[in-house]
Amino acid sequence: MLGFQNVPDGNVAELLKTAERDPFRLVVFLQNGHLCGIYVVGVTIGVPIRSVESAVLTLFALYYVFNVDYPRQYAMFFTILQSLVLQQQYLKPTSKSMLFW
Repeated sequence: MLGFQNVPDGNVAELLKTAERDPFRLVVFLQNGHLCGIYVVGVTIGVPIRSVESAVLTLFALYYVFNVDYPRQYAMFFTILQSLVLQQQYLKPTSKSMLFW
C-alpha cells in the first residue's frame, strides 16, 4: 500500500501508474489528514474505491480471481483473510513459517 498526503490533482494520475509486472496494490490519498481517495492499482489500471473495507476486499479478490500468488508484503494478511472469509486453506506457502499456520 502506498499513501500520499496533500497531492495536487495534476499529480494523481502519475502516482497511479504501474509497470507491467507490478503487483496489485492500494494507493491512498489524504487531504489535510482526511481520506479523499482510495485506488486499487495494477496492470496500468486504477480503480477508485469508496471505503477501506471495499478496497481491501477488492484487492484480495483480484489476487484470488486471477489466481495470482500473493506478493510477499501481503502474503500473511491475505492468507489469514482467505482462511477466515473463504474458509479455504492457503496451499502455496511463501515461507517455512507458513507451513504450520
